[in-house]
Amino acid sequence: MPEQRLAEQPYVAAERHTVADITCYPWIAPHERLRQNLEDFPHLKRWLTQIGARPATVRAYGRAPQFGAQSVGAVQTPQTPTDQTAACGGPQPGEPVR
Repeated sequence: MPEQRLAEQPYVAAERHTVADITCYPWIAPHERLRQNLEDFPHLKRWLTQIGARPATVRAYGRAPQFGAQSVGAVQTPQTPTDQTAACGGPQPGEPVR
């Protein structure tokens, strides 16, 4: 789906960057770790490079280690689901919401 869509327009859902791109990027970025070769998908490869170079993407993935993530190629991914915490500044599990 993404290759055909990206052959027709620069971004996943529109002519501009949207939440669809933000949502899809983390699923495609670790393609090498998943042993997926993007050479047969030039539009997807272009999109991945374009989104990965966005300042906000660079900043977000640059901060990933402080949240228990490890490096996977050019991106950061969580080590395991159990390594993730709810330390987001809000109430912790079991705490009352104030």
